[in-house]
Amino acid sequence: MLKCVDDYDFYCVGSDQVWNAALVQNNSFFFMDFAESKRTFPLSTSMGTAYIPDKYLDTYINGLKHVGNISVREENAKKYIKQLIDRESVVLLDPTLLISPEKWITIGEKPKFDISKKYIVTYFLGPLSDTQKKYIDEYAKLNDYEIIEMNGKFKDYVGPSEFIYLISNSEFVFTDSFHGTAFSIIFNKSFIVFQRNNSYDMSSRIITVLNKFDIMDHFYNKENNDLPEDFLGYVKKIENFNYDI
Repeated sequence: MLKCVDDYDFYCVGSDQVWNAALVQNNSFFFMDFAESKRTFPLSTSMGTAYIPDKYLDTYINGLKHVGNISVREENAKKYIKQLIDRESVVLLDPTLLISPEKWITIGEKPKFDISKKYIVTYFLGPLSDTQKKYIDEYAKLNDYEIIEMNGKFKDYVGPSEFIYLISNSEFVFTDSFHGTAFSIIFNKSFIVFQRNNSYDMSSRIITVLNKFDIMDHFYNKENNDLPEDFLGYVKKIENFNYDI
C-alpha cells in the first residue's frame, strides 16, 4: 500500500463491519493511517458492535482522530465515536439499500436445486432456539410452504446471486442477519428478524435500519428467543403488514 499511496487522490473505507474490534484489533490500516487525514473518508462504515476491548482502545482513538469526515451505519456507532473522541459523525444507509430492487433482480440467479412449491427462507448466523425452530416449522406446515435454510442444509448451493433470488421470490423470511433484513426490506417481503443467539449483541445495525423505515415491529427481540404460544398470531400480523420505503 505504501508504494502506491501517492497514486490516488482519496482513500475510502466502508466495508461491512470493517471497524468491528474482532477484525481491527490493533491494526491501524483500517483507519487509513498510511495516507494524510484530508485524503481519507469512512463511508457508511460499520462497527457491528459498539464494544471495543480496552486493549484496542488506543488504536481506535488514534484511528478515529486521524480519518476525515466520518459516516457510519449504526446509531450506536455514532454515539460511541462521540463518547470516545468527542467528534460528530453522520449515520447513512447500508450501501445495499442504495440500489433499486430492479437492479438487484438482474443479479439474482435461481439455485441449482429443485424448488417445487412456495417457500419461506430462513437465514440465521447464530443457532436457532428450540421454539424458534418449532414455530417456523409449524408456520411452514400450516401454509404448505417449503423451508429453504440458506445457511443450513442448502448453504453449499447459495452464493450471493442465489441469496438475492431466494429472498426476492420467498413468501416470508425469518432471520437474525442484517443483510437478511436489508434484502427483505429491498424486496418488500414479510419478515421477522430475531436477536441473534450468541454472546455478542450484533443488533445495532438492524435496529438502526428498522427505525429508519419505522418497522420495528418486525424485530422480535425476546430474551433467549423462547417464543410464546401466541407467536404464530404475531407472524400473521407481520404477514399482513404493508410498508413502503
